[in-house]
Amino acid sequence: MAKNEAHETVNQILSDIAEASATLAELQRASDAMVQAAVEQAKGAYALRIDVAKKTIATLEKQLKITAKSKHAEVFGNRDRVDLPAGSVLWQVQDRVHRARGVLMNLKSIGRTDYLKITERVDWDKLETAPESFLGAIGTKRVKKASVDYELKEAACG
Repeated sequence: MAKNEAHETVNQILSDIAEASATLAELQRASDAMVQAAVEQAKGAYALRIDVAKKTIATLEKQLKITAKSKHAEVFGNRDRVDLPAGSVLWQVQDRVHRARGVLMNLKSIGRTDYLKITERVDWDKLETAPESFLGAIGTKRVKKASVDYELKEAACG
């Protein structure tokens, strides 16, 4: 094979590789576009049902908390946790600072701006760690706040 003929053969092979590579790239782009379209279609098809399921769970969680709080003695007795066939319900009581009106002005009047956020709102998270005497001085107090949580058992979910 002569040098020019070998160059032409190799060049043709390179050209064929370039063409095959371009075809592959186009096929991959088309495939990716189809996959993305299918994902978007699936999300659209399930979006409403997912939203309804999320709202149903939120409503049921709210109902659970209201029921557990209003019927605390019957549900919990003197316990913090009740294990039931479908899951467990937990009762927690935490000390929280009562968000009383006037605390912002009281903090300003005594010069305790370290408990204020730049937006001139009370930094309630910081007040959670303040001593009782200070809370009283600014017109608020620490109160008990009950909360209800739950755990589902595997069999009840499926």
